[in-house]
Order: sequence, then structure tokens, then C-alpha cells
Amino acid sequence: MQPDRNAPSGDILAAYSPVASHSTTTTDRRRVKYNIISGTSMSCPHVTGVVAYVKTFQPHWSPSAIRSALLTTAIDHGLVYDTVKGDNIRFLCSIGYVEGTIRIVTGHNSSCPEKTLPRDYTYPTLTAAIPQYLLKLQHISYNSKLEIKVVSQVLSFKSLMEKKPYNVTVTGKTLKPFLM
Repeated sequence: MQPDRNAPSGDILAAYSPVASHSTTTTDRRRVKYNIISGTSMSCPHVTGVVAYVKTFQPHWSPSAIRSALLTTAIDHGLVYDTVKGDNIRFLCSIGYVEGTIRIVTGHNSSCPEKTLPRDYTYPTLTAAIPQYLLKLQHISYNSKLEIKVVSQVLSFKSLMEKKPYNVTVTGKTLKPFLM
């Protein structure tokens, strides 16, 4: 499983304290109002602010639903992908982690349920490194070497927060590894 990559963390133009030097040299007396900074200290405030903003108009959304909204709503299609408690544990079980290791990772007395497949878990499955893909319900782009089948092609929702299942099957020749 890879860490989420939905927050900017490199080369962020940010306000900068006039008390601190913008360089690491202690004798540098120059001061700036803004500086280009990188790292977790830059990504965390940005994404936290966006999460707080989303939470003001969607107070009932889970952290997973907010994450989905941040990842999938450049165009608002009115849908989010939500995970439920235990999905990541079941994913680890599906890729062969033993219960002892999972208990160390989670800090809980976790156990593996019935045998499942990694593809059964929305987000962990999407960490597969493939050159191009779109994650949108209304449109699928494809690589000519792959066949992508979506069942159900139409999801009709009758009420707010209603959940509907669908399956995405990708078949074809193995692609060369793609590193991001």
C-alpha cells in the first residue's frame, strides 16, 4: 500500500516569517515575505484547510468520503467512494499478511475474515501502478492492450447517502512496470 498522494508538498509558495532567514546560513541577514518551501509541513496545512472547508458543508461525511471527494471531484459528479472500518485490514489479509503481522500493524486483536481478493477493496486496489486510468463513474478511458468492463453501467440513486455496488474488471496483457 502506498501513502496517499493528494496534497501538494513540493515547491509551495508560502508566507514566511521576517524573523527567520530563508537560508540555512546563520550569517545570512536577508529577509523575505514569501519563500518556496517543501515537505509535510507544507502539505498538511493545505489539505487540512480543504478538509475543514468540505466538513462545513458536508458534516456527516467520513474521513474516507472527504478523501474521495478531494481525489475525484475536479468535476462534481455528486458521488464519493467510501470505505468502511476494516477495509484496510481485509486488504492486507487478501494480499497474504498473516494475522500476527496485522495485529502488530494495527495494534488491535485483528483477524482475517473469509478469503477475499485485493480487487475487492476500492482504494488499495487503485494503488496499482498503471500508465493511465481515469477513476470516474461516467467515463472510462482505456489502454488498447486492456479491456475494461464496468457492471453496472448505470447507477440510479433514490436517496442521499445511498450506496450502490459496481464491478470494474480489467483484463489484458501485463503492462511493463510504471514508476511514478
